[in-house]
Amino acid sequence: MRSAKIWCSLFWLLFAVVMGQQASRLPMGEMREPGAGFFPLLIAVATGILALLALIEALKTKPTPLQEEAPSDEPFRWWSIAIILLALIAYALTLPTAGFLLNTFLFMLLLVKVIEPQSWTKSLLAAVVTAVVSELFFNVLLNAQIPKGFLGF
Repeated sequence: MRSAKIWCSLFWLLFAVVMGQQASRLPMGEMREPGAGFFPLLIAVATGILALLALIEALKTKPTPLQEEAPSDEPFRWWSIAIILLALIAYALTLPTAGFLLNTFLFMLLLVKVIEPQSWTKSLLAAVVTAVVSELFFNVLLNAQIPKGFLGF
């Protein structure tokens, strides 16, 4: 398990370096008016920091004998990956038509209700909060141009 964590951390560290290098090729803009490379570079830096922290933690842990690792009681659900990928494709394709708010609500509802089953109350609350906070963040705080959709919001 320790070596898997080390390899995973190294993968994300490499990913962050490549992403940062690619983001630095885009215009950065200014603090008042960020360019196309500003947010990808911030994400690359955050990913790199998290990958470094995970790598340090993995290197600090002592290797455990194989017999101490308990097998997971829950089987790996491949269908979850397929549903998420299909949902992401559907999200991207329907974003201009359905709009950001409705699309984000439906996507989050799917993730919370189907992928990691929760009660309807929790699922609806999580989907509404995520959609509204995202809408406020992008429309109000960042003044981004996100699709409004056929409902006009």
